[in-house]
Amino acid sequence: MYSTDFQDHTKKELARLARDQSIPGWHAMRKDQLIRALAEQKKQKKAVGASLRLNRLLKNLRKRSIRAFIWRTLLLPSGSPFAPGTVRFNTT
Repeated sequence: MYSTDFQDHTKKELARLARDQSIPGWHAMRKDQLIRALAEQKKQKKAVGASLRLNRLLKNLRKRSIRAFIWRTLLLPSGSPFAPGTVRFNTT
């Protein structure tokens, strides 16, 4: 999957990448093992990134819906055309 991203690199470059990404045992790995470990690391980071983006989106949605609820129920005057239970008709 991701191993093609690393095929063109030398073993020395792959070892430096593995060291920078804190992959355990990088110094004793052969080139194919480094490629596999780096590909797995990249796959895990991608999955974690997607999970973090989803959590951030859900958190923002919760915040917005809580703010909207507070705005509709507590901050709007009861006679407002936007107050809960008020029916608005388009008269244009």
